[in-house]
Amino acid sequence: MKRVRAHIERVQGVIREHESADYFRGRGIDVVIGNAAFSGERTFLVNGTEYSAKKIVLATGTTPRELAVPGVADATIHTNESIFTLDRLPGRLVVIGGGPIGVELGQAFAMLGSEVSIVSRDTRLLPREDEEVSAQLQEQLEERGVHLYFGSTPKEFQGRTRLIVALPGGAEHQIGYDACLLAIGRVHDFAGMELGAAGIGLDERGKLIVNEYLETTNPHVYAIGDAAGAHQFTHAAELHASLVLKNLFKPRFLRAPLDTRGMGWVTFTDPEIATFGRSAETLTTSGISCETLRVPFSGEDRAITDENRDGLMKLHVDTKGTILGGTIAARGAGEIVGELMLATTHGMTLEELFERVYPYPTTARITRLAAQQFVGRKLTPGNTRMLRALYRLFS
Repeated sequence: MKRVRAHIERVQGVIREHESADYFRGRGIDVVIGNAAFSGERTFLVNGTEYSAKKIVLATGTTPRELAVPGVADATIHTNESIFTLDRLPGRLVVIGGGPIGVELGQAFAMLGSEVSIVSRDTRLLPREDEEVSAQLQEQLEERGVHLYFGSTPKEFQGRTRLIVALPGGAEHQIGYDACLLAIGRVHDFAGMELGAAGIGLDERGKLIVNEYLETTNPHVYAIGDAAGAHQFTHAAELHASLVLKNLFKPRFLRAPLDTRGMGWVTFTDPEIATFGRSAETLTTSGISCETLRVPFSGEDRAITDENRDGLMKLHVDTKGTILGGTIAARGAGEIVGELMLATTHGMTLEELFERVYPYPTTARITRLAAQQFVGRKLTPGNTRMLRALYRLFS
């Protein structure tokens, strides 16, 4: 475990070289470290000094959600931010939460050799993801010996080694553990920021109220990243920052709104699960007619070579083949999804992707297989007869 931690710290150290205060100071940016509190619509205090700005951006992020059950104060609870500070690999790890963080780290520790139990209040893993893909991941985790408790909630911690779980139907179950990972989401913390002094409003869930331009209820203050609400991903924060920056140099009537049609994310399990655009359920609810193309990796040559044949791509398209969303579950899925996110944002069709040249052999050619599946339908008997006639006429 010490070797794992050393590797993580080494990699983090390299990344932090371009995220440190000194890095930004070296580029002419003033950096002040401290707790900020608004004192007016365009003013705020940090360490007793008042600062003012024409425009202010809130990028305060989120913190791991805490658990309030009996005995939790006496238990040793870790989050994704602290779990790798362990000196030794836990023989038994209990994970509370079946979302991306819980599943990613639960699988990782199972691979390292821990006996892992995942407790989730949901009825399946990764409830935001495609059901078929979720079921495949569940099967793989169970094959690794991971114990899964669905529709269940932690009821009480008994010391540092036992967790009582409430199962569906009212029964209880005791789980022994050596380490506990809490992964039940993240929350905003605006305590002490005096948002009211700046006229910045929160909704009933305690989240910032923002419009399509990421303005808060104070038009001089923007919110980006986790602070803006939906899509709590680093790349979403990059999109937000880019939008705000561009709009600051435009008259208000030329500003662009936030466009998340092609937003995607990757759950870093084995296999990776990459999702983008809108789900089939969302499209149906919105009254958009679509079909889902199911493209197994078993027919793609690079996947065969790399023994990645269990991979699966599912694409949601309209009658014209316009790409609306989808999911990829395969090793390296995160390296494939970027093109599909771009295609979704720009309203591209599968026929347009079919005309692209994909180097052979690469896994990205799975996208061409999907396009080929859709375009191939045009070869109806009538179209085939017409093509034969054209061939005879012009050849």
